[in-house]
Amino acid sequence: MLQNRGGARCVSAAQLVCWGSMPVYPLADADGGIKAVSITAMKSREAAMTAIKQVLIAYDDSDCAKQALGFACEFVRRFDARLHIVSVCQLPQFGSGTATEMIIENARGIYGKFFDGLKDNPAYRDMDLVKQMEIGNPAEMILHYAESHKIDHIIVGHRGFSNIERWLMGSVARQIIDNAGCPVTVIRESSYSAQ
Repeated sequence: MLQNRGGARCVSAAQLVCWGSMPVYPLADADGGIKAVSITAMKSREAAMTAIKQVLIAYDDSDCAKQALGFACEFVRRFDARLHIVSVCQLPQFGSGTATEMIIENARGIYGKFFDGLKDNPAYRDMDLVKQMEIGNPAEMILHYAESHKIDHIIVGHRGFSNIERWLMGSVARQIIDNAGCPVTVIRESSYSAQ
């Protein structure tokens, strides 16, 4: 269940994008939950909509990323924005050159098939899409892409970790939230379903 700034509850993150006539950003709070932050500095809904033109979704082919992609599609339609779908192939810290090349080729195959499927999917035909695969540390590559392409909003999925996992390795979503130069929306696994 999500909450807006005044405490009113809503059913899904999609409702937070325009709460009545007041545009809001769905943002992750310090505990990893989603809250709404009003865009009170904006004079009108039109001004808010022109402020968001470039949206990035970090996509890793997980179930959570698929849910986040559904949210991202609704989000860019509401703001008439371009959607950058960025997938990152994370290289192993240890391994031979052959193993690394196999991982990269496997990722190119998986993401290439996914990107090609978007062309034939009627749900994406009317959208302005940019599809990109990067190689490296996921959080660093997403942040670098966002900065170099002047992204206005980042959307990431987060499947949740135990406290020990979070302590040992952190999460890509947390690193992005902590270092992004724009608002970030985190979609937790099973917290969003397209309506």
